Amino acid sequence: MNKQALKNLVDIAGVSVNGKLKATLKGFESDDRNVRVYALRLLAQFTSHDSLSDDDFELAAQIVCAGLSDSKRRVRHIALKSSSPFLAHSNVVNRLREMSDDPGEKTKIRMGAVSVLAMARALGDASSVRAADLQKLRGFRHQLLLWLCQGPVNDNVKALLETFVEDGTREEAIMATRALCGYRIVNLGAFESSKRREITQTSHIAFGRVWYWVKRDEDSGSE
Repeated sequence: MNKQALKNLVDIAGVSVNGKLKATLKGFESDDRNVRVYALRLLAQFTSHDSLSDDDFELAAQIVCAGLSDSKRRVRHIALKSSSPFLAHSNVVNRLREMSDDPGEKTKIRMGAVSVLAMARALGDASSVRAADLQKLRGFRHQLLLWLCQGPVNDNVKALLETFVEDGTREEAIMATRALCGYRIVNLGAFESSKRREITQTSHIAFGRVWYWVKRDEDSGSE
């Protein structure tokens, strides 16, 4: 099957999202990696505009998992970019976990899986990220630290924050220490106008214009 043949199958399905998804899944029967990449791009096109039923969501998750399990790095890379909307599906999350833990996986792909899991908060206990991975995260470290500073601090998150304190830059160590000392970072956009005014008057800026440090027991006014 080539790209045009796959496009024809999808077109024949008409307006049926279920039919389009079934046709798109057939793209992974092709030996041509470009066809499989095209299938993932098709997935992004119509799932971004349509509300998926349970059956359609299941099919879409199958497509993502097929991409994440593909033998070709480029296909896995594109599948990573397509995976965020489907993190409610356990198979997608489990496959991302496998990729992040696989020492034989390409570092860029492995860290991409860590990124998707962490930044999307698919795992509230941050168990997809290990302290040992932090040295490999490079440009992703700041985003990960920001995420950790926004959420609850359980044992695993605490261990990660302590790693930033011990091995991070001065800025990272300060942020992690504040998070360990009962503060969290919030975005003003999550609060009503009266609460936003209160935060800007009584709290310290974390960075930018909309990110502030607040005590964890003083930010209950978010919507």
